Amino acid sequence: MKPHLLFCLILFLCVAGAGLLRADASKPAYLDPNYTGPAAPGEVLPAMELPASQAFTHPGILHSQADLDFVRKQLAAGEEPWTSALAALRADEYTRLDYQPRITPVINPHDKSVGNLMKDATAAYDHALLWSLTGERAHADKAIQILDAAGSKLLSIDLGRRDQGKVTAGFTGGKYASAAELIAHYRQPDGSTAGWSSDSAEKFRQMLATVFQPRLKGFKPEFNGNWDASMMASMMAIAVFCDNHEMFNEALSYFLNGQGNGAITHYIYPHGQNQESARDQVHGQMGLAALAACSETARQQGLDLYSVANNRLAAGYEYMARYLAGHPVEVVGDAPISEKGRKEFRPGYELIYQHYVIEKGLDLPYVREAVLKRRPEGMDLIILPCWGTLAAYRGPAIPQAPSPAPTIP
Repeated sequence: MKPHLLFCLILFLCVAGAGLLRADASKPAYLDPNYTGPAAPGEVLPAMELPASQAFTHPGILHSQADLDFVRKQLAAGEEPWTSALAALRADEYTRLDYQPRITPVINPHDKSVGNLMKDATAAYDHALLWSLTGERAHADKAIQILDAAGSKLLSIDLGRRDQGKVTAGFTGGKYASAAELIAHYRQPDGSTAGWSSDSAEKFRQMLATVFQPRLKGFKPEFNGNWDASMMASMMAIAVFCDNHEMFNEALSYFLNGQGNGAITHYIYPHGQNQESARDQVHGQMGLAALAACSETARQQGLDLYSVANNRLAAGYEYMARYLAGHPVEVVGDAPISEKGRKEFRPGYELIYQHYVIEKGLDLPYVREAVLKRRPEGMDLIILPCWGTLAAYRGPAIPQAPSPAPTIP
């Protein structure tokens, strides 16, 4: 499916299934896919915060300087799977050098302006990542062009019907901030930068603070959890780029003990089923990926969200990967797990594989299967942690298959 058609489908599903109908009283409320209150009963988790005295690490959203430098070395040596993953990034439509930003001053979450916003945010991140890994100046210039267009033109995101503007900000703010973080802070091996002017970077920061932050604030606790999760991920990313401790800690607190469906123990049950499992698996993966982005951003800043609630995020991903691979899963209560989207793997698994399997040594056989069968991981207009094979995986190189022997006439 073409990206713009995919976006329209997902956006329609978000609106149509946002959780506006009340639960059937004949079964536990949190098991109804249309429930609009707290999901599963979640335990209280220990509070966590980034002290105001601790400076933010930059770059420090999805990638550190060291992470990307490692990937550069693998690419220079022609190692796999990074080499093939870089080729996939180069071939993506959003890294074309003739891409032109399509931003409009006011985003209406119910017309094509929201699709253009998602495309611009994705293109900015993709070009920024490609510049970081290759040093090709044209991609830095293109990312800067897209960021400057948003920084100078974007004035507001309308709230829209049913508060759709909130999730619009959640789906796009993190990619914009991640692109800006790389362009502003990544250093090439020779010490050079992307060349983004301080005035333009500051204008972009002000845009994030005045356009995105008001929509993200307060989250949306009465809707399904992918809303909360995406808003948390974008808020944390924006907070890092803007060096805003209060904003960062607001998202951190909600991740741990928020009242809405997106809080980690509300969204994912102890055995891995998620609050949207009975709805469809596309939205479930959107929620999981946003929680993974939160966890990685926190890790970059020295905080561990991955391990909270006994590695709850790992349980959620293993359950999802198992079900999407066609295996039976344990179901809480009498609400059946939805077949919708069961074969549609979305990005995010490489980040989970890297942290829990490669770094922590956990046994997640279905996550491993999902990763190894679907490399290289690609792009999604909504999900923040994309291109994971290229940018998140830091495990052993994969031996290249030998070239076939020449045919002897």
